[in-house]
Amino acid sequence: MSPFHAAHSLILGMWGGLVAAEAVIEVLGTRRPELREAVTAVHFWLDLLVEIPILAGVVISGALLLLTVNGLTLLLGVKIVAGLAAVASNAICIVRVVRRYRSLPLDEKAYLERTNGVMRTFYLGFPLATAATVIGFLLVAGHAL
Repeated sequence: MSPFHAAHSLILGMWGGLVAAEAVIEVLGTRRPELREAVTAVHFWLDLLVEIPILAGVVISGALLLLTVNGLTLLLGVKIVAGLAAVASNAICIVRVVRRYRSLPLDEKAYLERTNGVMRTFYLGFPLATAATVIGFLLVAGHAL
């Protein structure tokens, strides 16, 4: 594995861990109404201070990695499209998290509606990110389908 692959994989791991932690936090907010404002604030600050820089790192390291590629194959193209779609889904999620935070205080119905919107982006982005990651590891290992 090249240093570019290692760096990209490390940043992807950080992103995946953060997204998993945020999903757990969101579930906590749906189950414990007294924590909803705290969940909203924590997710907002995680997005601004941690997730946006990590997401930028994913895009930058992926672009640098792409510069090292000798030729674009169909499988690599699928990986890139899936990865960019996951990034786009996460960007939409960040916008939704910011809007929800700016709307505080929220009644129960509004909170659940906005949180469902946040979770829908997770349900869309997570499988795309997983597919891109698996394809990437297969390509690096030389075991492409």
